[in-house]
Amino acid sequence: MQRLNRFTLNARFAISILAVIACSQLAALGNGHEYLREKPSFLQPCHLHDSDNGKCLANVFENFFTEWRHGVPGLKGLSPIEPFHVKRVRLSQQTENLADIKAELTNVVAHGMSGTRVLKTAVNDKDYTIEFKLKTPSVHVEGDYQVNGRILILNLDSVGKMSSTVENLEYRISCKANLKQVDGQYFFDLTSASSRIDKLGNFKIHFTNLFHGNKDLEESAHDLFNNNWREIFEIMRPAFAQTINTIILNRYKKILSFVPANYFLDDLP
Repeated sequence: MQRLNRFTLNARFAISILAVIACSQLAALGNGHEYLREKPSFLQPCHLHDSDNGKCLANVFENFFTEWRHGVPGLKGLSPIEPFHVKRVRLSQQTENLADIKAELTNVVAHGMSGTRVLKTAVNDKDYTIEFKLKTPSVHVEGDYQVNGRILILNLDSVGKMSSTVENLEYRISCKANLKQVDGQYFFDLTSASSRIDKLGNFKIHFTNLFHGNKDLEESAHDLFNNNWREIFEIMRPAFAQTINTIILNRYKKILSFVPANYFLDDLP
């Protein structure tokens, strides 16, 4: 059962990472209005006021993942997405009769985020809401964990190493933004973000020291986690979404403020 807890923790983090990455490729208005001065050749502009611009915009944002996997040129303080590093993620979830857990992941490294496909993208030409539908085929996550609480019938209180693999994750991200003009360039100023997980194809997780060295209990817990991952995920879904939203708001705001919007939309405002 403790595995279940770890599993939950991991799933939630992996999703938040995924969600982070989708937004991770878009923003950062530095002090003194620093921004990306030269438009990259892979950014082919789309038309905001074209009702059939979904495919064009999807290609643009997918290129953010593939072309800028190691970071955005000139943008400091933003980690690359391949591999993707996160210093600390705190997770907390309370579900009546099912879960009451707090966990922390540190020194987390995720591989596979740059393989994210943008299935659909839309920018509202009235209020500048940006919506994405994304799919990440596979992400492998490793890091340190600390967990305390209860999931189902498992009481957990341990510290150790964790690793997990998330497969075929499909999710949506919606970002609300204002359009601002700086030095003759337009930028999206992100004000809020929300996410929704549509599908999760598979989830595997492993923890060391789950029961303080009791290998038999650890093996049983891991079997329980990995055989019942869908149930675990449903318990933790609200916590996953909250984590994703927090990361998105932080990273997206940076990228979108650094990369001029008119680099990928040629008919602004």
